[in-house]
Amino acid sequence: MQVCLLTQIDLAAARKLYDTYANYHWADYGVVAGFTEWPKGRGLFMTGDIDSGPLFLGIGMTATGVGLGAAVSLADDAKIARLATQLEKLPKLVKSLSTSQSQSFSLFDGAVALNPFYLTGFLYGDAVLFYSLSCSPKAQH
Repeated sequence: MQVCLLTQIDLAAARKLYDTYANYHWADYGVVAGFTEWPKGRGLFMTGDIDSGPLFLGIGMTATGVGLGAAVSLADDAKIARLATQLEKLPKLVKSLSTSQSQSFSLFDGAVALNPFYLTGFLYGDAVLFYSLSCSPKAQH
């Protein structure tokens, strides 16, 4: 979120911060890509929490949602395209998980229920996604 906001006042600093962040947190495994919750090499099998959302191979829903906003704000078209194709498939995945596991499928000891009403499966994930997709930087690219 800092990158999205920083593009409004210092594009060079935002670019430097984003490049550093992407270097340590962008992961692309072919079938899935996104931003990791922990720096690469540290968190592949660590679990998420209520703030991060679920992790898959270290990739976090929240980290990826916020990272998408950073990619949008700095016009990183390659990462935007990669994430957009996954977003198209996400609602089907969430719906299948929530119905196949039972209606009460939840994460983090019941703190977050996976709900097919939300695109990402939970309210905070949708809020982060909305923020990321609606940020509109004034900076010239």
